[in-house]
Amino acid sequence: MGIHTIPDDAGTGPGRRVSSVARLRELPAVFSLSELCRLHEMPVEVAKVWVKRMARSGLIQFVGPRAAMYFNLLRFPNSPQDNLLEAVGRVYPDAVVLGAHVLHAYGWVTQIPQIVDVAVTPRRSMMAINGVHLCPRPRSWYREQQDAGAILRYGESPFALDSLTPMAALQDLRAHGTGDMWIPDPDDLYIPENVEEGVIRHEPAGQVGGLDQEAFDRSGSPPDGTPPQDNGFFTDDDSA
Repeated sequence: MGIHTIPDDAGTGPGRRVSSVARLRELPAVFSLSELCRLHEMPVEVAKVWVKRMARSGLIQFVGPRAAMYFNLLRFPNSPQDNLLEAVGRVYPDAVVLGAHVLHAYGWVTQIPQIVDVAVTPRRSMMAINGVHLCPRPRSWYREQQDAGAILRYGESPFALDSLTPMAALQDLRAHGTGDMWIPDPDDLYIPENVEEGVIRHEPAGQVGGLDQEAFDRSGSPPDGTPPQDNGFFTDDDSA
């Protein structure tokens, strides 16, 4: 199941046959094109051809059409569901889950939304992610939500990403909901008497994912000294 001969420039030696299964067994549930190149010493163009072959074979799945990130179906068959938000966070480090998925997580609605709504700061080029509706939000929106204590961080959020509180998610849906977002009917909502029911809080206000809010505001990115995040992009990866 998938034995491919890799050219000499893949760093595997002249004509050496390399098992694609063996390669995938060394890769995590979500991996980027840059990780593939680094771990298996592949040139970028060779790696692009390889991932397309693996996708056609059903061994991996593209996170998005141009995201240069992939789910490893061989080792983790449920990774498109289990690791979706991990992938979102790698492509968009400032992502915040909002919308009906938040309401469902806290029992405010019983129907499970099919698409996850995620807030991100606007980019010149937005990388689409399968199963995710990207909701561009200005930095002022992040500040307003932070000042209101409406953003739950890692360890507080019920997701692998930061998220809004259920009350903030409902208010945001009413204020900014679009036709691409599922907005529950009032009759489908169960709003507890205590809207903070089930909400966990650890971090003080004024932090963005553990980072200083003021430093974030000045540059729109984490302050100096913060470890860089691998978003899996190459300057020439449009085709992968």
